Amino acid sequence: MQIGIVTFATLLSFAKAMNSCNLWTRKIARTERQKWNLSGSRPQKKNCLKTYGSSEMTADVFFCSDVCIIPDGFACNPNPGYGRDICGIDSYCDTTERICKALYFDESSFSSSSFDDFFYPDIIQFD
Repeated sequence: MQIGIVTFATLLSFAKAMNSCNLWTRKIARTERQKWNLSGSRPQKKNCLKTYGSSEMTADVFFCSDVCIIPDGFACNPNPGYGRDICGIDSYCDTTERICKALYFDESSFSSSSFDDFFYPDIIQFD
């Protein structure tokens, strides 16, 4: 019974999200038609190449439309919504500077023993 309720809640949530996407798509069709290509299965942002120097696209955070991928160093919104361009998968939007920055992981700051201690704390090593 509980699984059925969870499944129903999941389907209801999905239906609500799809309805939100449909409402948003109708809104941009009326008010921002010049910024969007509306002929596909979901709206696609126009002018990525002109705006960012790249034509790369990805789904927005709600999977309602295809938006431009913002290159590192360009302005971004740390809380993007429907149809907002977003930083690439290997970048993040810095909340202070509000620009896309590359994710950076400094492997040299981890010794092999600290790595083992972090990921395998319960394993006793025998020499």
